[in-house]
Amino acid sequence: MQRGRVSLFLPDPGNDFVHALAADTAEAARRYGFQLDVEFSANQAVEQIQQAFAVLRAPEGERPRAILAMPVHDPSLERVARAAAAAGVGWVCLHRMTGDIEAIRREFPNVLVSLIAPDQEEIGRIQGRELLSLFPAGASVLYVQGRSDNLSTTQRAGGLRETISGSKVKIADVIDGNWSASDTERLMGRWLRLLIAHTPVDVVTCQNDAMAIGARKALREAAAALGRPALADLPIIGCDGLPEIGRRLVDSGELSSTVVLPMAGSVAIQQVAQAQDTGALPPLRTLLAPQPYRAASGRRALAVAAG
Repeated sequence: MQRGRVSLFLPDPGNDFVHALAADTAEAARRYGFQLDVEFSANQAVEQIQQAFAVLRAPEGERPRAILAMPVHDPSLERVARAAAAAGVGWVCLHRMTGDIEAIRREFPNVLVSLIAPDQEEIGRIQGRELLSLFPAGASVLYVQGRSDNLSTTQRAGGLRETISGSKVKIADVIDGNWSASDTERLMGRWLRLLIAHTPVDVVTCQNDAMAIGARKALREAAAALGRPALADLPIIGCDGLPEIGRRLVDSGELSSTVVLPMAGSVAIQQVAQAQDTGALPPLRTLLAPQPYRAASGRRALAVAAG
């Protein structure tokens, strides 16, 4: 059964999690009979806007049934989302909300408009609980966040701060790592050279595993350059938990723990298919449950959560 086309717009072609999201969506599209078109925007918001508008300007018979988008910036695609809904094309935000989807849903009540994302605040709470478990007597945390203008960044930080509030675990400083290993390595390397003598840290907590990889490289380089070998062994907590990246790094001891994120793409395809088959629209927001992963108990924790 051929259901028509779905377009998927993603930000960073160099990000492993983004590629895993694309693969998850493609597999679900194949199962449900959709043709999936995937475009990456090299993390450039303007390019992503142009890509999405180009799809909507196609002749009516060539437009997709729905657009799935993980925006570079949260508000950047709001005009595109409204244009899609006005054209009767479904709009699903993946992981990050773009603009006021509630207002768009009210304006176009018969069109699929939704957000599918992991529970971002719970991600922060999981990392906060891990910090409290690792450092019951307290610790100084260097916190590496994604982009300061992403709601997912502030929600993850909010969940972590809520969890460690009132404890002796404190955030010493925050670095904006732009969800990127290379940016984190560069910016954290600068931070270590300039501030580590004045702001000692016991642990690094990163909002994704790519930044955790960059942080580990920066720590090793600083350990050698500054003659402080202990820096190379600082614990690092990550997030994303892909089997061959985050979870493998935890199992090998490179990371203390990570957070396994559910994939939103397959859920989005399921929602598009259901709306097409029944006319029933999904909830405006669908939050998916993240799970902790640790070297000793990670598989057990995931199995208990799944069961």
